[in-house]
Amino acid sequence: MTFWIILKLVLLGLALFSFLSYKSRRSDNHGALARLREAPVLRTLTPDEARALEPLRVASGLSWAPEVRALRGRFSRHGIEVNGAETLHDTLGDVEVVLPYDALAFLHDDDNDAEVVLCAKQAIVVRLNGFSVVDGRARTLQQANAHAEDDLPPPLPGQTDADATNGRPLPHAAETPVVVLERRMETAEEAALRQPRSRVWKMAGLWVLAFVLMLVVAHADLGGARVPLLLAALGIAGGAVWWQWRRPSLSTSMQPRAVNRVHGPLRLVDLPNPTNAALRTHHYFLGDALQVQVPAHWQRAGRLPLGQPVEVEILATSGEVLAMGTPWSQVDEARRFPEVRWGHHVVLLTVGLLATFAALLSSNGVTDDMALAWQGLRGGETRSDATPAMLAQRPPRGGDRVKLRGEGQCELALTSLQDLDTAVVLPDCSRVRWGGTPVTLPGLQMPAALLSLYRGDYVSAREDNTSAMLRLLMLQQAGADPYAQAALSARHGGGKIVSGMGNLVEVVEQACAAGLEDCDALKREIVDELAATADVDGRELALDSWPLLARELRRAVEEGNDGMLMPSHQLSALQDITRGHAGTAIARQLQTLAPQLLSLQQGGVVLATPHDLRGDTNAARLDAADVRAASVLDRWEQAMTTMATPVRFTVDGLVVGRHEDAAGLRLEVDTDADQGRIVAAAANTLALLLAIVLALGQAALLCRAVARARTRRRALDADMQARPVPGLPA
Repeated sequence: MTFWIILKLVLLGLALFSFLSYKSRRSDNHGALARLREAPVLRTLTPDEARALEPLRVASGLSWAPEVRALRGRFSRHGIEVNGAETLHDTLGDVEVVLPYDALAFLHDDDNDAEVVLCAKQAIVVRLNGFSVVDGRARTLQQANAHAEDDLPPPLPGQTDADATNGRPLPHAAETPVVVLERRMETAEEAALRQPRSRVWKMAGLWVLAFVLMLVVAHADLGGARVPLLLAALGIAGGAVWWQWRRPSLSTSMQPRAVNRVHGPLRLVDLPNPTNAALRTHHYFLGDALQVQVPAHWQRAGRLPLGQPVEVEILATSGEVLAMGTPWSQVDEARRFPEVRWGHHVVLLTVGLLATFAALLSSNGVTDDMALAWQGLRGGETRSDATPAMLAQRPPRGGDRVKLRGEGQCELALTSLQDLDTAVVLPDCSRVRWGGTPVTLPGLQMPAALLSLYRGDYVSAREDNTSAMLRLLMLQQAGADPYAQAALSARHGGGKIVSGMGNLVEVVEQACAAGLEDCDALKREIVDELAATADVDGRELALDSWPLLARELRRAVEEGNDGMLMPSHQLSALQDITRGHAGTAIARQLQTLAPQLLSLQQGGVVLATPHDLRGDTNAARLDAADVRAASVLDRWEQAMTTMATPVRFTVDGLVVGRHEDAAGLRLEVDTDADQGRIVAAAANTLALLLAIVLALGQAALLCRAVARARTRRRALDADMQARPVPGLPA
């Protein structure tokens, strides 16, 4: 733990050192820029240089003074990385610079001569070694135009070579000015393209609110407010469904915007990011100063005639391209290839899965909640029959409430032993047979030796006074320290003087002769537990087998010296061994009685409830304890007493199950099912069912939408390849 703390502190220190170093370098950059502002002006920007820098101003929002200053120094790049995101800054002579176009390729390793114009936080390179911004612009445009030429498709059927090459850049075309041919207001269909179409967060919010209300109703004690809140949750869920399936209407509140039809050369310009030298971005321009936003799928089509004069319809406010000639129109595409959205299905599917998980976690048992909700919502009458015959003559239905009082007998049921693959019949007093044939459990007939092994009375034991006195003295020496007293008690638990060990041998042999299973294992465990030795002819002999142990214990009886000092825990372990083996034999005998005893239960009405009906918490706790071979006879004797004692019961609850057979009528009664519990079960069940339906429905809709979106994508791609080159005259 200390190592990890030290490691975290070291990493934190390194991170803090890196951040402080970065801030120090940035401070040096700002200081160097401030000093450069005081340097003499070399010249002013030429018109060609200003035009070449214009895309940087439009795309990045930079502004600069026209004065050009000289800058000389070594190039370096520094920055910082946070959570995998890297921010870098280019510097010349400690001044942060922006390197437009392909200026990066003209840098020298040692020293660089540059001419720059100054912005607020950095300098923009105009000339650098052999680089000039005018030539860099020309090279960038030429490379973009060559790339567009490679992407243009071959002539279409019916199209001449001249038509196909109409979009190819001319090597020495004159500079074409950007001209606004027409101004108009956008149409309703064009305005609809701007209208937000995703309503997923409203739908998801309604569903989340509905599920939260249902789960609150299921778990919070709201009294009479439960039913109204549950109805409100259902209404909200219905609103979410309606919101998803209703057709969105065009918003009349959207003000139409101005649309310009513009003619000019289309250019793709690669520009640096002024705030992060690690990033470069591509921008489309008409000329040098009008940035346009070309739809992404038009860019991927590879049909844009870069470097050629095109006619484009754009939004005056944002530069978004609405059309590039008649065939290339977003409105036309929206009519012929309606957009297929599937993202909202993913969001709602996630909401459905999370709601299903929450409903399962909060449930008191899915089947129990469903049964209780169904039976409770069905409703019914209240039954308070005085006799079981009246109740059996007209059995209550599921959902009826029963208020019964009477006297009956606990129902016998198979109970599995925890340490054996055996089941015995024991009474279950959460189920009472009212008015049936009384059942009396028989006493067990077993050999006296087997019973002695179970009881452990084959030996007698008394306290060893010497050991007790020694233990008392040691505890007094320990004083009031509870830890020392506990340690002494654990090491010196006291001893017992055990007599009658010879009787143990006889009892074991008699039980084995009477048919006790696995006697060899019993004898071996006794020998291993005692680990006894004997003095034979002056030497110590280990009694490590049953014949040796039996012989020496019998000899001790003959000599009148069969007593021995034994630690208390060893005596308990010995008695546990014999009790376990005897209990196994008793359990086998009880298992053979099970079918006969269960068949004796006939007639009357069985009332099954979640709780013990005797009202005796001690008895209920004993019955709920695990049944093991070492305690099976005690539980049987307790069961005999239980079955002989009538149970006075009072049952008030909801009938959630009914079963009739030859043994009589059986009613399952939920005594905890008051009206609030029913509403809570209904709320949790509704939340679970709605969540499952939502998840399955959205999964199906998602699969269908993804398939339709792929079909649309393929059809649109094929259509774009069949169209003429965008923006050029037909």
